[in-house]
Amino acid sequence: MMRNRFIYAIPVCKYSVCKTFVIFDQNFHTYSKLEKGPSFVVFGDKNDHSYSRTALVNHTPLKKKRNRDVSTPTGETPRLEDKRQNIGTITRWTETEKLCLKNFLAKFPPKEPISNEYWRNCAVAIREEAGTSRTGASCRSFYNRTLLNTPVMVVSEEQPGSDLPGISSLEDITSNQLHVPVFLKDAACQTDLVIPVVHTGTCCSPQPVQDQLEDEASDPPEDSAIPVHDILRDRLVSAHKLDASRINARDAQDLIVSLFSGESIDILAKKIFCVQNIKQNIWKLFLSQIEDDCKYLTQRRLSCLSDTGYLALVSFDWITVIQEMLDLNPLILDVLLSATTSSKKQRSVEHFKNIVPECGLVYGIIMKRRFKDMSRIQRFISLALANERVHQKVYDRLQPLGITISHSVLLKVQKQVGGHFNQQLIDAVKEGRRFRFVGDNVNFQVSASHQRQGQSKHMEHWFASAAIIQNGDFSTLRDIAPQQPLMQLPVDVFLPQQQDWDVIRNEYTVLTLKVLTKFLKVFQGFKAMAKSLTEELRPVSHDISTVHKIIPLPVLAKNEQKYSEVIDILDSYENHIAEIFNSAGKPLTSNSRVHIGGDQLTRERFSGAKRLRSCATNENETFSHLSPITFEMFHLQMTVLAVFYKLLYKKDSIEPGTLYAEKIKLSRSDANGDDVKNHYDHCKELAVSLIDAYITSAAMHYFGMVSPESEPTLNFPTEMDNTCMTDLEKKEILLKTINDFVDKMVLQKGHSNNSKYALEILRFLFHQMATQSEKTAHETFYGLFVNTKGKFNTSIGADLQMEHVVRLVKGHLRSVTSNKSETTLSKRTAAFAGMEHVSKQFDKQTNVLIRSHRHNVKSSEKDEVQIIHNLEVTKPFQEQRGRKLDSYKIPVQSPLKTLDLNHLKNWIREHQYNTCHELGQ
Repeated sequence: MMRNRFIYAIPVCKYSVCKTFVIFDQNFHTYSKLEKGPSFVVFGDKNDHSYSRTALVNHTPLKKKRNRDVSTPTGETPRLEDKRQNIGTITRWTETEKLCLKNFLAKFPPKEPISNEYWRNCAVAIREEAGTSRTGASCRSFYNRTLLNTPVMVVSEEQPGSDLPGISSLEDITSNQLHVPVFLKDAACQTDLVIPVVHTGTCCSPQPVQDQLEDEASDPPEDSAIPVHDILRDRLVSAHKLDASRINARDAQDLIVSLFSGESIDILAKKIFCVQNIKQNIWKLFLSQIEDDCKYLTQRRLSCLSDTGYLALVSFDWITVIQEMLDLNPLILDVLLSATTSSKKQRSVEHFKNIVPECGLVYGIIMKRRFKDMSRIQRFISLALANERVHQKVYDRLQPLGITISHSVLLKVQKQVGGHFNQQLIDAVKEGRRFRFVGDNVNFQVSASHQRQGQSKHMEHWFASAAIIQNGDFSTLRDIAPQQPLMQLPVDVFLPQQQDWDVIRNEYTVLTLKVLTKFLKVFQGFKAMAKSLTEELRPVSHDISTVHKIIPLPVLAKNEQKYSEVIDILDSYENHIAEIFNSAGKPLTSNSRVHIGGDQLTRERFSGAKRLRSCATNENETFSHLSPITFEMFHLQMTVLAVFYKLLYKKDSIEPGTLYAEKIKLSRSDANGDDVKNHYDHCKELAVSLIDAYITSAAMHYFGMVSPESEPTLNFPTEMDNTCMTDLEKKEILLKTINDFVDKMVLQKGHSNNSKYALEILRFLFHQMATQSEKTAHETFYGLFVNTKGKFNTSIGADLQMEHVVRLVKGHLRSVTSNKSETTLSKRTAAFAGMEHVSKQFDKQTNVLIRSHRHNVKSSEKDEVQIIHNLEVTKPFQEQRGRKLDSYKIPVQSPLKTLDLNHLKNWIREHQYNTCHELGQ
């Protein structure tokens, strides 16, 4: 130990490193102004401030009003209050903290360079042991100031070999546990003496206190962004560590008094919660309970989120998730409800309905992060998004948030769902219901970004199919085939009979009345009657207002233009039927029949392939379960419309009232009559507008009306104004009036009997009236239609529904990008039905707003009124001698006028014989 000796450092200037030392010795003295003072020895670096001998005894007296050594920028002496304030803001290290720091350094020796992560871990250990709030920057700063192995010159007893008397060798400050006081220096205090911290070979100035404050208050720039995961980890460690300290006497006495004074439980709980240590421990026990509940769920696999199968996805509901939280994890539910519900919303029923899926989603995210297999909610959401064909980048962005699964996992889920595409068909067979198949080709182009030999742009022709579950029950009808021998039926049976003409006239009457109530003022009072008459057209024996279920089948890389590949398509149908019946536990007998069909080309290919297999040895190879094979109605409608445009669409016709002229006036440029197939909707709308306008013009001529607003003067019953008549009497009179108008003004048009669809209609009549049983005939007829909206008048052709399926397939083909292999597309398309089912379940359970895919169709009434006004000038139904249409070289007449009835009957008889011996029925 030093005795009666002190070492001081006198800084030469504000910015220099102190290298000069003055040693005062109490045993030697100097005198100044006859006063005894201690003598001193000055030594230092000659390059800085050098002294070759001891200071003189008599020094030069100080001058009065001398200039300061270094002036401050303001010329004023800084106030000491600022210095005291800076010193007072430092949180001094306690002995407990120092001990914890040394223990941590001893237990985990640092390795150069010491990382910021090391100091943060050190701070966590100190906070846990000492209960303070030290940071990693504070630990590093204290280590650099005091515990770093920097030698310091210590004055002790004189030792042999020392160059100067009283100066020992350098000793490690850590080994001597010497704590050097540090003082803040400024311009006004440069002559004060401080104890230097000397590094090897040199002395350095002390670290300013302001720098210490900055180090301990915040991290340095490189640590300014502390990794969030470190914060969360430290938070979890501290949150689960119980406080083992004792409660102070005052709090304990207060709690005991409250306990024995009989205070209510809520007051007692509040007082207990006011004690900070108890509050923290209660909260940590609360967290431990959550940990135990979650651990129990994951270990026992009791959570509904662990069931990720297809049936679990299609039957998912948020109520099950909330019920699980109530039963097995109530604390998490309480936290979520408290965080999402303000005091104003606690009585809002709508609020609690809305937070059901939100709380369920948060719970699903938490549990999937804990155990990856608990991903039922994420799979549920991902399939709903996949059904809308979202980009795979959506999954890349939502999967890190825990909302969805990754795109690669989604592909596996789609494969799993694709294995259940026929589940609805299996359930239908179990219930005794029927289904049918309809197919159509899928043509798409595969392009090549870099064309090479064997790799270029080309067209692919694949085949898509769909199964339609039938709703009708015709079990009460006779199932004996044939109903009667086909060759024994006379030809006249297949031509319209009087009974058929009555039905046709009645339907024309209802449709005409519906048009007249729209445009003629005198008929607008009969709109309700027209609506009731329209509803009477629905069949009585069978309900057609039930929505059908459509299940897309896997797409096949087969071209229907090749018979060899058509046989593969029918083989796949047979395999599907066998698998469905076996899974349903129903025997597949020779009487089991499944109706198949498509457009006219598909029907012809199916029948041809069945004829090729007619000599096979077993039922599966002969396709005996695939019967009957029919054409579809939508393509028949398209053919009729094409014939309409072929007769009336002339590009050189400019006369008012002609089809092409009205198209130009109405700016219906998309109604291309030369390509009706690819412009069907636009051509249909133009044709309907023109027909409605001509029906109105014909009615005005028949009833003697000058304009749509005028009163009828001809052929209109005057008793309709009689208020004493009942609605039924008015209905009968009105129907008779419109019937007379239809008989006189409406022409029933036909076309050449060589049409391919004329033959299809005749073939269909043969099967309906002779070869099929009454039960099969009804099943086949109603199987041609699909109800899409659940109303009696919302049925469409099955082949039109198949066109929608083809469009769906093409949309998914675009999302597959470049990997359009047969295996990939087969897996994707097999999952369509399951994905659609899951999406509907998602929308239902989450109360998703169902938006219309298309805007409301703008009414064409204004266009039709314009055509009617043009026809008022033209007067097409008023005979004018010499009037003709130059663009029509041959006048348009009803084909019935040139019909050769004998030739028609011979044509029917010929095909009657062919159908009787047909193998591909």
